[in-house]
Amino acid sequence: MVWGAVLSAGAAFGATVFAARRMLPWFQKRGLTKTPIVQQDGALAPGETAPVLGGLPMALGLLAGGACGLIAELLGGSSPAALTAVSSARVVLGLLLGAVMAAAGLLSDYRESKGLAGLSRPATLVLWAAAGAAYLLGLILCGDRSTLFSWPFLGQADLGAFYHPLCLLLILGGAAGGEALAETDGAAATAGLGAGMALALAAGLLGSSCGVVLGFSLAGCALGILRGSFPPVKLRVGKGGGMLLGGAAAAAALGIGVPALFIPAALPWLAEGLFALLRVCRFALTGRDSGSGSLGGWFTRRGLSPKAVSAVYMGLSAAGILLTAVSALKL
Repeated sequence: MVWGAVLSAGAAFGATVFAARRMLPWFQKRGLTKTPIVQQDGALAPGETAPVLGGLPMALGLLAGGACGLIAELLGGSSPAALTAVSSARVVLGLLLGAVMAAAGLLSDYRESKGLAGLSRPATLVLWAAAGAAYLLGLILCGDRSTLFSWPFLGQADLGAFYHPLCLLLILGGAAGGEALAETDGAAATAGLGAGMALALAAGLLGSSCGVVLGFSLAGCALGILRGSFPPVKLRVGKGGGMLLGGAAAAAALGIGVPALFIPAALPWLAEGLFALLRVCRFALTGRDSGSGSLGGWFTRRGLSPKAVSAVYMGLSAAGILLTAVSALKL
C-alpha cells in the first residue's frame, strides 16, 4: 500500500506539472484564455488573463497516478491489502469518471475561451448524470453489489435499491461543488488537495488500497495544478478541472466502500452547496440575488484577495482532513 501511495501521488504530480508546462505555451498561442471580471475598490475591473484549460493536464495527471498506483498494488499481490478484482474495477472506473467529468467541463471551458456560450445547465446536468450512472453500472457489472451505507458514529443500514441513487447524488454534488469552486483561482485545487489527502488517510486507516490509490492520485494532480492556479494565476483549473476534482473525490469515497466519507472530506464542496441553497432561498424570499455564483466569489466581492480566499478553503480542507480521519476511526 505504501508503494502504491508514493507512486500514485508522485506520478500524478509529475505528469500534471509536465503536461501543464508543455501545454501552457500552446494554450496561450491559441488564445484559449479567460479574463474574469473582479471587484476592486467597489468597482468591477478585468482580472488576470490566463489559459482556462487546466483540466486537461489534470486529467492526464490523474490517469497517470492511478495507473502507476494500480500497477504497484497489483504487483504487490502477496500483501493482505492487495487489490481484489472488484477494487481494481473501482480504481479504473473512478479514474474514467474523473476523466469524463473533466471532458464535460473542458467543452464549456473551450467554448467560453472562444467567446461562445458554455453548455447550458440542463445539458451539463445530463452529462453529469450519464457519467455517474455509467460509473455505477460499471461497478455493478464488475461484481460490486454493495448496498450497505455506513454512517460514522451512527452505524450502517442496507439501503437496497436506494443505495445507488444516493451515490449518484453524491457524484452530482461533487461535480457541482467542484465547478463552483473553480470560479476562484486556487480554491478548487486547494480543496481537491485536501479532499484527496483526507480520503487517502481514511483509506489507509480502513485498509483500502483502492481508496489510497484514488486519494493520492487526486491529491497529486491537485498539487500539480496548484503551482499554476494559485495567485498570481498562470493556468486556471477551469470547469473541467473543478468537475474532475469533484468526481474523483466522490469516486475515492465510493472506492473505500464508505460513500459518506465524501461529506467530511469535501467540506469546501459542502460550503458551496450551502451557499447555493441560501442564495436560492434569499432570491425566493426577497427577489434579490447575492451577485456571486460561488462562495469564493462572494468573499472576493467583500474585499478578500484571491490568496485570502484560498486560505479560507485551506482551513476548511484542514478541518475536513481531521473530521474524515476521526470518522474513519469510528466506523
